[in-house]
Amino acid sequence: MNDVTLILDGAPVRAASGATVAAAIMNAGTTTFRQSVTGEARGPLCGMGICWECRVTVDGRPHVRACMERVREGMDVQTVPATWRPSPAGADTSRDGDERHAQVVVVGAGPAGLAAALASASSGARTLIVDENPASGGQIWRADHAAGPAARAAALRADTESAGAAFIHAAVTEATPRTLLAVRPDGRPIDIHADAIVLATGARETWQPFSGWTLPGVLGAGGLQALVKNGLAIRDRRVLVAGHGPLLMAVAAYLRRRGADVVGIAAGWSRGCERKLIPTLLTRPSKLRQAASLLGALRGVRRWHSARLVSASGADHVRTARITSNGETHDLEVDYIAYGCHLAPQTELARWLGCRVDHHGVTVDELLRTSVNGVFSAGEATGIGGVDLALVEGTIAGHAAAGREDRARLQLRRHRRERRFAAAVDRAFLTASAPDELHDDTVICRCEDVPWGALRRFNGPDSARDGKLATRCGMGPCQGRVCGPINQAMLGWAHDRVRPPLQPTSVETLVRRGTTENKHE
Repeated sequence: MNDVTLILDGAPVRAASGATVAAAIMNAGTTTFRQSVTGEARGPLCGMGICWECRVTVDGRPHVRACMERVREGMDVQTVPATWRPSPAGADTSRDGDERHAQVVVVGAGPAGLAAALASASSGARTLIVDENPASGGQIWRADHAAGPAARAAALRADTESAGAAFIHAAVTEATPRTLLAVRPDGRPIDIHADAIVLATGARETWQPFSGWTLPGVLGAGGLQALVKNGLAIRDRRVLVAGHGPLLMAVAAYLRRRGADVVGIAAGWSRGCERKLIPTLLTRPSKLRQAASLLGALRGVRRWHSARLVSASGADHVRTARITSNGETHDLEVDYIAYGCHLAPQTELARWLGCRVDHHGVTVDELLRTSVNGVFSAGEATGIGGVDLALVEGTIAGHAAAGREDRARLQLRRHRRERRFAAAVDRAFLTASAPDELHDDTVICRCEDVPWGALRRFNGPDSARDGKLATRCGMGPCQGRVCGPINQAMLGWAHDRVRPPLQPTSVETLVRRGTTENKHE
C-alpha cells in the first residue's frame, strides 16, 4: 500500500494510504489532539466519531473528527485551533443540496442495515442506505487497514448493490417519519424522502469515570480496536484491557494478534459469570468455536476477575494504570488502556422521531415495527445482541418495510433463537457495578470539563435541567452521548430528550439548507 505525505502542525509526516488522520497523528508520536476548555491534553476515546475528542483542523476546516477522516496527499492537519476558512464551494448555490426519493430508507450500514437493505431491495422496493462512515460494515465489520474489508461485509454490500440498493455517504441531522435531512462530508445537505424508514443505528461504548480517564492513551476498548484497524501501529505496545462485557475478550484477542503486548485483562465479572455461559455455548457449536479461538489467542495473558480500574496516571499521555482485584492492588506500566463498560443502543434518531424507547433500546414488535407508523428498527438499536441477531433482525425489518410480511415471518423462528442466545450472554456478563467514591475533581463531562464535585448536588431525574444550566454538562459537541449514561446511572438524570440537530452542523450548512428550502417555496 502506497504512502502519502501530509503536513502535521507544519511538519511533513508520512502515513499509509487509507489510514485515518487519527492513526497518522498517533503514529507520528503526537499524543495531544486538542486542549480541553480548561487546558487539559486530550486524545481519541471512542474511535467512531461519537466523543469528538479527536477533533482537529484539516485544510482550514476546524472540528474535523480525525477518526472519521482518511489521509490524503498534501493535506494540512493542525492539532491546535485555527481560523475558519470557508470552503470554495461555500458560495456555489448550484451545489447547495439535492433530494432523493425511495420506498425504503435504511439508516446505518452495519450488519443490520446491510441485511435490511438487501431484504428490502430483493423484495422489489426502491432502497437507499445512509451512513456517515465511508465504508460499510459498522463497527463489528470495520475494514482492517492492513487486511482490507471484512469478507462478510464486502460480500453483503456487493449483494445489496446487486439487488439495486444505493448507498449515500452522509450523516442524518434532522428527521420526520417520512423525510431525513442528511449532510454530506463536504457540508452539502440532502433531503431524503421515504415511504418507510429502517433504523439500524447500532450501538456505542459506555464508560464509568475514574481518576485519569481523560488522559490521552486511555481509549474505549472498541475505540482502540477501531484505530488499529484504521492504521494505528500497535505492535509491541503495552496495553491493559479493562472493564465489563464480552467485547473486552474479543478486543484483547484482536490486539494480541496484531502484535500488541497485552499486559493483562482486568475483567469486571467473576469467574462464575463465565461458567454460566458454558451450557449455552454447548448448544451452539459455532459460538463454542469462537470462544475457543478467543481463549487460544489469549493464552498466557494474565486475567484478573472481579477487577476494577481505579486510576490512570501520566503527564500528557497515560503511563501507568492501577487496578484492584479481590482486595489486591496492581500497578501496571502501559502505553494504552482499552477500557469499556458494555454497549448502549444508539437511539437518538428513534427518540427524535417519537419512537418508544426503554432501557433495552427501541421497542419493536415481532416484525421490528416501532411505535411510529412506517418506522422500523433492527440490530443493536433494539438491544445489544451481536452480529447474528443483527443480521436476522435486519432481514425481518427490510422485508416488512418493503411490504413483504410473508417473507419477514419466515425469519421469526431464527430470530427467537438468536434472541435467546443474546439474553444468555447478557445474563452472564451484566455485572457492572457502580464506581468507587469519585474524587470531586474527576471529570464527568469531557466536552465541558465538568467535574463530579460540580454535579453531585444535582441528584434525581428532576435535577437534570438545573444541572445543565449551572454546569453546561452534556452541552458540548458529543451532545451528552458520553456523559449522558454516566449521569443517568449516578444521578438518575433522565436521558430522553434529543438536542437538535442530531449531529453538530456548521452554520454554513444551515445557511445552505435555508437557501435550498427557499428555492422550493
